[in-house]
Amino acid sequence: MVGTLRRAIAGVGLLSLLASCDDPPLFPNHEVCDQQPGAPADDVADFPRFPGDGAQSVPLPDGRVLWLLGDSILGDGKFVHNLAYVQTGACFRPLAGPDRTEWIPSRSGHFYWPTDAVVEQDVVRVYALEVGPNTSVDGGAFDFAVVDVDVAILRLPDLTLLRMEETPATADPIYGAMAEGQYVYGTRYDPAHVGHSIFVARTGSPWTYWNGVTWDPDPAAAAPIITGADAGGSIDRATGQYRITAKVNSIFSSEIAQWTSPNPAGPWTKKVIASVPLHNQDEFSYFATSHPEQRLGSGQLLVSWNRNTRTTGPVDYGPHYLSVPGG
Repeated sequence: MVGTLRRAIAGVGLLSLLASCDDPPLFPNHEVCDQQPGAPADDVADFPRFPGDGAQSVPLPDGRVLWLLGDSILGDGKFVHNLAYVQTGACFRPLAGPDRTEWIPSRSGHFYWPTDAVVEQDVVRVYALEVGPNTSVDGGAFDFAVVDVDVAILRLPDLTLLRMEETPATADPIYGAMAEGQYVYGTRYDPAHVGHSIFVARTGSPWTYWNGVTWDPDPAAAAPIITGADAGGSIDRATGQYRITAKVNSIFSSEIAQWTSPNPAGPWTKKVIASVPLHNQDEFSYFATSHPEQRLGSGQLLVSWNRNTRTTGPVDYGPHYLSVPGG
């Protein structure tokens, strides 16, 4: 792996979770609990404009939902590279590290972007991209690079961060973008197909990678299972099939699609499910995910997508929501 940092972050009580809807907000202006405790979130309007991008949702065994966010701007202007919220009904409570810092701490000039998670017995395994400087770029907005893929181990039910674990996953493709059970999906930018291609690995000892025919222990043998998608997305099995939701052609399209298959490696059937609005030519959309654990009153599926801009002007940064048939 390129620029791998070997480390283990251990500790108890690194995370602080506000437990009741009557507590004061942890992040000024960003506690979202407008309805009475226990009220359901059953309409698109019930879901908050989180202060960060990503918005990957992970259902927990007790009915709560863990929402994972990347770069976030807090109510007092503080910037953090990762943030999380815990949803109970229509109440969303922030999860953070000590002194309102990142809940996955930065180390040695590197930081983490959480991407997806799986629940295993009494822990949540959160895939987290370790990001460091991009030595091939001289400053600017893209002077960063994913150098490794680790896993943050959260204890259930209190979601204490116990430790960080290394994985054998590569940073090219970037595995951990999506996860479903033992299958971990990775992405790689592919200009020939306008956007990102998706790959899949099967965890175990050792990890194996789908090479187009079978599972292969050589990560270099991995073959794309989907082309023309995005760097991030979501996967679920709510319909009994594997279902990937992602932007089409990354930032170069306004469309969101779903790819379905009875098998974790395909073949896949693609269906465009939505086209998202943008205000001007400087804006772009990215990182679409679906949230089948959310039971909308309409019976439809909740989908989120993120908006950003190529300029430094005002932008509706973060996740936006819509609903589509097929919940």
